[in-house]
Amino acid sequence: MVESLRPDIVAHLDLVRKYEPVGFSFPPRALRAIETTLEAIGTSGGVLDVNCATFRKGYGPVYPLPQILERARAMGIRVTLGDDSHGAQTVGVGLDQSLAAIAAAGYETVAYLTRADGWREAALDTLGPRRG
Repeated sequence: MVESLRPDIVAHLDLVRKYEPVGFSFPPRALRAIETTLEAIGTSGGVLDVNCATFRKGYGPVYPLPQILERARAMGIRVTLGDDSHGAQTVGVGLDQSLAAIAAAGYETVAYLTRADGWREAALDTLGPRRG
């Protein structure tokens, strides 16, 4: 899909884990498929979605898993933030944890899309939920 459609943003590489028991780990075949997908994202210039929903829904570590984020960082793939909220009351829930996971993977910036200027970058230390 990534090779043929070349989407700007690729999300939910490991969404299937929400249906698995705590402590689930991907078998080698699935890890190879994830690696191939990351390679396609990198080649196409795509951006990987880091999604807050996992924290809101109690599914464990960040989407995608920390080791996937670390591999994406090593491959030079940019990340952006996603939320999947279905109402204003849940927008940004888990943002702090998502930003911490991005930083732990070695990222210093997050990509964001603007209407006027296309993709831009924001330093992690300038991001966070609005308070008050």
